[in-house]
Amino acid sequence: MSNMTLFSNGASVPAYLREAADDLTDTLAGNSNQYKRISIKGGVWRMMINGKEISKNEDRSMNFIVVAASPSNTRTFYSKSYVEGEALRPTCSSIDGTKPDANIEEPQAASCATCQQNIAGSGANNSRACRFSRRLAVMLENDMREEADVYQLVVPAQSLFGSGENGKLPLIAYAQFLKANNVRISGVVTEARFDTNSPTPKLAFRAVRPLTEEEYYFTKEKGKSKGAQHGKPAWV
Repeated sequence: MSNMTLFSNGASVPAYLREAADDLTDTLAGNSNQYKRISIKGGVWRMMINGKEISKNEDRSMNFIVVAASPSNTRTFYSKSYVEGEALRPTCSSIDGTKPDANIEEPQAASCATCQQNIAGSGANNSRACRFSRRLAVMLENDMREEADVYQLVVPAQSLFGSGENGKLPLIAYAQFLKANNVRISGVVTEARFDTNSPTPKLAFRAVRPLTEEEYYFTKEKGKSKGAQHGKPAWV
């Protein structure tokens, strides 16, 4: 019996064996095909797998459900300017936002708080050369299949901070608004919309609708998956 025959429509495989691949299978097959993210490069939604663009959506907004998030803002510093098409890793980075990651070859300081790249004016236009971002794990609103993907979405600094206007808020203000109204961010469909007045990709967020009970418990379980909890940094 060939692989194609065995796995066609899953018909020949008992239900108890047709579950997600386990750690043993991942070890043998490799995990590289599990890394999926949404890039906002150029103000376009780009679906990426293992760093390669597989599709894009040029709509101004996208609806998704936030199923997990990194516990703190991350930091990245690049000593070189970005060159189109070049895979550039940061010179220094910090997943927890407090100290350089252990694998960094050129840490800029012992801690982020005392780093010269974290001083206003170290970057262009009196900005900080070391940039904040926040990693989210999201699911698409229109994909509630059992095998639905969880994507990493990296929210840049200018989409994190500020007060916003007309109900379109940066991420932190959006989360604070939901908290003030006793609403979980994981319990609503969130719209992320590009700010067309910004010269660089900038997102504003708003709640579209509450999840149904079925959607809520389904996405809650997805938030516990490896894809949601163990996303790699965006530059990998």
